[in-house]
Amino acid sequence: SHFEHLVYMALSMIGHMPEIVIDSRLQYHLCVDGSYDERRDWEATWAFSCLASWNNDEFKYHGSVSGMVVTNPDDEFYAGTNMASGLAAELNATLWAILWAISIALKFKAAGQTLSIMFHYDCTCSVGVAFALCSIVRSLAMVLMEVASVTHQHVKGHVGQPWNT
Repeated sequence: SHFEHLVYMALSMIGHMPEIVIDSRLQYHLCVDGSYDERRDWEATWAFSCLASWNNDEFKYHGSVSGMVVTNPDDEFYAGTNMASGLAAELNATLWAILWAISIALKFKAAGQTLSIMFHYDCTCSVGVAFALCSIVRSLAMVLMEVASVTHQHVKGHVGQPWNT
């Protein structure tokens, strides 16, 4: 199915991240963002960065994944987006971050621990849509919330915050 393919593609992204430390005292922070530039042939891109911290004290960069928003249904990274836009870019970042987080949460669960993960975003609309309205992302978010402790934090966009410049 298309859903299984998306999960497979997200799992393949793990190769771009360092080995995960399974420790319930650790919190992972996923900083999601999307970008859209109609001047550049309607190009939309997405990314998420992963940071790790113990007790929100010292943050360690853990890796990042990025890509283009794919609108071609025949492309292996197609996630259901039919048109490039800023919102589509933000939603793609959230989708891929959730898929990656599920794969990590399952490793924690297999070790008898619970993953603590916080999503950081500058577009409140996209996270609200992703976790409430967009059916595939909402379904994945529900899966993630069953296997991990999930929180959210809005960050003001483009004001010098290191993971959202």
